[in-house]
Amino acid sequence: MRWDRNDGRALMAVLWVAAVLMGGLAVALPIARMAGLGVSEVRIPVELDRAVSAPAGLSGDGIAVEGTREAALVVTDPSLGQRLLTEGPTLLSGALALAVLVLVIRMAATLRDGDAFAPANPRRLQMVAGLVLAGTVAVPLVRALAVDRLSAQAPAVSEAVVFGFGVSLTPLVAGLVIAALSEAFRQGVKLREDTEGLI
Repeated sequence: MRWDRNDGRALMAVLWVAAVLMGGLAVALPIARMAGLGVSEVRIPVELDRAVSAPAGLSGDGIAVEGTREAALVVTDPSLGQRLLTEGPTLLSGALALAVLVLVIRMAATLRDGDAFAPANPRRLQMVAGLVLAGTVAVPLVRALAVDRLSAQAPAVSEAVVFGFGVSLTPLVAGLVIAALSEAFRQGVKLREDTEGLI
């Protein structure tokens, strides 16, 4: 089966739809919640240091824990600062994913035009790898810091909430594979330039 211009157009359409959805759901929606549009409470996942039999007892100053070991920190009538803390990790994750999609769209445009080894593509792949690796560490860290700051506002909650974050292995490996792929693309671009120089 051969890749043609219609396949390239279809790929671009799918990527643009994904980018619009990502921009709306993972970027615009958290920004709207940060601004307080239609928000009466906010939630952020937390890990507790012990199973809690009566989660309602862990509350204070409009901040409560719902759930047991894997729970959610719930803030009722949140202030602007509290909304920024709860939505910040989601916004960061969405912004990174949207940036990756934009880079992939730019690479797909070169593929559609029949130039997969465009000189800019290795750099774009390196940027994708960097964004994936940065997000793998930054998003959990920002979420952990947000939970720590929020739980500190209610001593009863703060005592039970564990500070910590983990890095998922899958995106870490994916970032390293993409970085290796960018090197393969760079070699392909160099080989093409050398070949063109011989003609």
